[in-house]
Amino acid sequence: MIRVTITAPSPELAGPWNDLLQRAEGNVFMSPEILCAAAEISVLHVLLAWDTQTHPHRLVGLWALREESQTDRISSWLRPAALRSTPWDNGYCSHPVIDRACVDEVMTAFFEALRRAPRLPKLIRLMWFDTTTPAYAAIRRLLAGSGRYWEYRRDERPFVNSPGDFKRSGKTGKRLRQQWRRLTQLPGGADFINEREPAAVSDAFEQWLQMEHAQWKGKQGSSQLSSQRMAQFSRTLIANLAKTRNVSVTSLRVDGRPIAMSVVFYCATTAYAWKTAYDAQFAQFSPGSVMLDKLVEQLLDEGEVTRIDSCSYGQSHMAQFMTGHHSILDDAVLDVHRVVSPALVRELAGRWLQQIIRRFQARIRPRAPRVTTAANLDTFSRHETLAAALPPIHHTEAQ
Repeated sequence: MIRVTITAPSPELAGPWNDLLQRAEGNVFMSPEILCAAAEISVLHVLLAWDTQTHPHRLVGLWALREESQTDRISSWLRPAALRSTPWDNGYCSHPVIDRACVDEVMTAFFEALRRAPRLPKLIRLMWFDTTTPAYAAIRRLLAGSGRYWEYRRDERPFVNSPGDFKRSGKTGKRLRQQWRRLTQLPGGADFINEREPAAVSDAFEQWLQMEHAQWKGKQGSSQLSSQRMAQFSRTLIANLAKTRNVSVTSLRVDGRPIAMSVVFYCATTAYAWKTAYDAQFAQFSPGSVMLDKLVEQLLDEGEVTRIDSCSYGQSHMAQFMTGHHSILDDAVLDVHRVVSPALVRELAGRWLQQIIRRFQARIRPRAPRVTTAANLDTFSRHETLAAALPPIHHTEAQ
């Protein structure tokens, strides 16, 4: 029998979580280390599914959902309150972690627990949800034909599922090797390091924070250091993961000085290339791509990691050397009620009305041609959509 409790993140979940990872497909963004840090900036509700037929009770499922704030909801007067599947805005993977032996039973129990929670919204907005996971297949089976699941946009995320998905040859590999040789010929030479010891990670992360802030994100006010609250959160996040050696900071250095850095998370045998920054003065050498190429090669050769999530979009530079892909939901909504609820009707109508408003605004205020730069490159893939609300006004066509 499956029993679900809804609670706040807690470090005490570490033991049951590690046991669950032996029987489930992991997701570092659902780990207690990350959720405890994210609770500083988000209101999180952690759904825990327990198998009550074992003694002690065994954790068989975990899913953290975030309450939306008013600023989270675009045109909140049009759209109802909902839960979000991402624990915070930069949590790039949001599927629940569920024991492979009871995926459907756990998802059913999750939905039932949310129905019975009097204060929680009954709509869930899915974002960055991996459709290759058993949890996604269970959701589709449970809601098939009910009208309570609407999917709007996907993206094909670069992913290394096996060594064959890492491009070591061809034009891309040759170009990156040439860039590496050019870097090694600079005064002082070049090297690559991947720091995973807790003390080294802390120092390297402070360098990463400064590098990110010096980029266009700092100028736009979207870097971690642009907000004292986000800076404190990110430091707590890295400190929590460092205690369990589930984070590293990689550096591509010239003459001992970092010119590109990346923060990498780990969960079981999967690595997540969470964030990357580079020194724009070395842009001609493609330092970010060279560093990530070195990182992927090292991780696969060492053997501890068998899969690498780029945490990026389909048209990003990561696709140059990661040839595998996972189809990721960018935008979907589901209703946990047993029948289509007024809240879902309002959600669909609000999306439809937003499209009308946007089209009207586009007609009366034509936009200037967009200048495509490395800073504002729109990498969202719009070519794949499974369903559309209230056609023909909606921006996609049903398939």
